[in-house]
Amino acid sequence: MKKVVNVSVGGRSFSLDEDAYARLLTYFDHFKARLDRDTQSAKEEVMADLENRIAELFDQGTGGASYRVVNLALVTKVVEQLGMLADRLSVNIELPSEASLRALAPNKTKAAVLRPMRFIADRGQENRRELVKYRHAPRFAPAGQATQMIVGATGESDRHILTLTQSLYDTYHLKRVFYSAYVPVVENTLLPSLDTKPPLLREHRLYQADWLLRFYGFRAGELLDESQPDFDPLLDPKCCWALRHPDFFPVEVNRADYEALLRVPGIGVVSAKRILVARRGGALRAEDLKKLGVVLKRAQYFLTCSGRSTAPLRLSLEGVRRNLTATERVSLPAGPLDQLSLFEPA
Repeated sequence: MKKVVNVSVGGRSFSLDEDAYARLLTYFDHFKARLDRDTQSAKEEVMADLENRIAELFDQGTGGASYRVVNLALVTKVVEQLGMLADRLSVNIELPSEASLRALAPNKTKAAVLRPMRFIADRGQENRRELVKYRHAPRFAPAGQATQMIVGATGESDRHILTLTQSLYDTYHLKRVFYSAYVPVVENTLLPSLDTKPPLLREHRLYQADWLLRFYGFRAGELLDESQPDFDPLLDPKCCWALRHPDFFPVEVNRADYEALLRVPGIGVVSAKRILVARRGGALRAEDLKKLGVVLKRAQYFLTCSGRSTAPLRLSLEGVRRNLTATERVSLPAGPLDQLSLFEPA
């Protein structure tokens, strides 16, 4: 027989079986994590409103009978109903590996994170099927689900983080993975020292790579491998991929398909679509590309127009790397990157 736990929700007493209690506790923990940046009074107000609503739904589910035990099925149903009120749901994975969770957040397990993710993914698919049959059916979390992980608190490589990201997108159909550079605030032997700068440039490279996964058709295994487990801080991930795959280039702008154009540094989703439309009216020239939004400072080394290179000079791969690095350096801060603070004087 399952153990029963007596808890107070919204000022009312309820009896929950141990599975239901664990599920409710996980939901509260994830919800509170989303309020970390709010003031204490704002947190208390939001949590009080949430608990009152949950208490009302528990009352409805048990028929108001105090002797009835709230089970896992009812808690799951309540969480689903609350999902109908939210645009997006987020279950924060926090750290990139189970070992890191055990070391730094022993109260949080991999299963406790993935279980609600699976529930949200499955319920979202069910809801999409319902909307096909009934156009006016209520929408469950229409903006999908997201997660967040901290970068730099533990020793995982960029390859490990990006592979995990790819798996989350594939398995749980996440809309977005957010990365947060670790900011040291406490001294602990398991954490970087207090004088460690937040890895903001690394966070930036992960966001660039994440964009390539979601919109450009890249896979994590293409961008990083065992020989290169971390991103180059001097070059964006797409340029790095292009330099490692010279056999793919040059791409003929007047014949390449959409997927091939997206692989070219300096060509984005919008400019690739513009090229496909523009070349229906005739062959494109190098001077036409800038008007279509192509960033020629990057793209010129990887394209041909009607068989002619768009670069003014033929360069070795090392020469192309040097030029791309110089182009990238202009867009990066000259000094070290610092995390902005709301508490330090300007």
